Amino acid sequence: MSIPEPQVRSFTIGRFKAHAIQAGGQKLDGGAMFGVVPRTLWERKTVPDDRHRIQLAMRPLLVEAQWGRMLIDCGAGDKMGAKELDIYALDRSHTLDDALAAVRLSSESIEIALATHLHWDHFGGATERVDQFRPNAPRRGGRGATPARRRATLRRRSSPSRPRTRRAASRRAGRQGR
Repeated sequence: MSIPEPQVRSFTIGRFKAHAIQAGGQKLDGGAMFGVVPRTLWERKTVPDDRHRIQLAMRPLLVEAQWGRMLIDCGAGDKMGAKELDIYALDRSHTLDDALAAVRLSSESIEIALATHLHWDHFGGATERVDQFRPNAPRRGGRGATPARRRATLRRRSSPSRPRTRRAASRRAGRQGR
């Protein structure tokens, strides 16, 4: 049995060319995914397995524009142990590299990796395991984001002499006026 090619859906939005690429799949608890929707309604759309999990796809979005290529989310990656592979029923037949190859690209051709959020199934593929974790995509700091400037910002934010919220400021002002 041969492994099928990853599914790719390409479309254009204005000046951007986008590709919804398939970087594997996973199974998660159907009740957790559908929340308050009764099981009798959601299982008409997707049938759960014997562990009440439903099949979900991991589909990063590749955006190509005149400024370069951006990958929005990176899938789960390949750092899961046997226990996690069993719990989440991760489908490793399609990896991010396979999906990028389907659109004739590689991870080295991606200039920007954007995380919608840092859950393992959305951005686990942004790192790879060697002797230690390291980024699998180029890193770029914001304009003027030097290490010294970041440390100074963190010091200002955590300074006890500076109130963090308006409520804290008004409480502090009330105490000082006594």
